[in-house]
Amino acid sequence: MGRKKPFTPEQIDMIEKMASVRMPMVTIAGFLDVSKDCLEKRAKKDKVLQAAIDKGRTKGTMKVYQTAFQLATGYKRAREVFDQEKGKMKTLYEDVPPDPVMLKFWLKTQEKWRETDRLELTGKDGAPLTVATLPAADRKREIARLEGLRAHLAIVAAAQLHDDPIDVTPLPEEPERDEEDESEDEEPEV
Repeated sequence: MGRKKPFTPEQIDMIEKMASVRMPMVTIAGFLDVSKDCLEKRAKKDKVLQAAIDKGRTKGTMKVYQTAFQLATGYKRAREVFDQEKGKMKTLYEDVPPDPVMLKFWLKTQEKWRETDRLELTGKDGAPLTVATLPAADRKREIARLEGLRAHLAIVAAAQLHDDPIDVTPLPEEPERDEEDESEDEEPEV
């Protein structure tokens, strides 16, 4: 197997330009009529070739950063128009305002900003929260009421999902309880 001839300066320049637009190594290799593995092996041994690839990728990344920054902060755009009075082309500059979506993206990715919502709960007039518990009988009643509501909502949701007519009959009211019933449900005091 013969020794590979080095890439010409023109080829090195072309490799740098292709790398600057993030062209895949397999495409660069195809342009040079070598395999991807061959190109990668040669880049490890040839410092000039590796430098061209690295420099090209860095230039491409810088261009993307520059464009993203301009979109995030706004910029002036040049536009060529024909001046009929003077009979020649002239350049007009227009201000392009910052793109709020790009600005938000830039701050999150480059400046590590993050959106936070903070909610603090306090009791009345800033006092600490108080925790109240329901007696056992009330807990059982409330659980039964909520389970009935959940079942009713599940039926309504299923009917809506299948475009069925919905019976929106209100939930039955909870029957009044006697004092005797409540005393049976209470937990014994210890």
